[in-house]
Amino acid sequence: MNALLIGLLYQALWFALVIGASRGHTAIPLVGAAVLVVARLVATRRRRQRAARAIAAVLLGIVIEGVPAFLSWCAYASPELAVPVGGAPVWLLAIWAAFAVTLDAWEHLVRRHWWIAALLGAIGGPLAYAGAARTFDVIVFPQASPGLAGMIAWWATCWAIALPLLLAVGTRGPAASGEDAD
Repeated sequence: MNALLIGLLYQALWFALVIGASRGHTAIPLVGAAVLVVARLVATRRRRQRAARAIAAVLLGIVIEGVPAFLSWCAYASPELAVPVGGAPVWLLAIWAAFAVTLDAWEHLVRRHWWIAALLGAIGGPLAYAGAARTFDVIVFPQASPGLAGMIAWWATCWAIALPLLLAVGTRGPAASGEDAD
């Protein structure tokens, strides 16, 4: 499948999940996320690598989203659908999983230059959160929290580490050169 189309599908899903969370209606976007993840797993010879990357992403998401929620640095929309330990919302973990299964569409651009992946993570991660927080009110910051500026530092640091790690998870095995069956 074309990298541009994959990117557009992911972005549409991101918006659907964020807007759905802001309105308390995440069921349909969560089904959409599940369909995208399953479709990306079915459409590849690299199922194990892609599945491992999705699992790693969800685990990273539980920590990266759960720590600030647990410490009351922020509160996420639709908290009724959150992981019991830590409080990472399911809709946000679905974004992590969908992101992970779409990474291989462009991993060849940064495979040899992990510092570029770290830089992209440090910039792109916080921008996505800040946009979601400001535009859709899906993340709120209690009075005693580090606020948006503190959370941007958290997200930049986490994503600078997480993106290269996620890329490393799926680079072993057949078709690791960026070629795929979809």
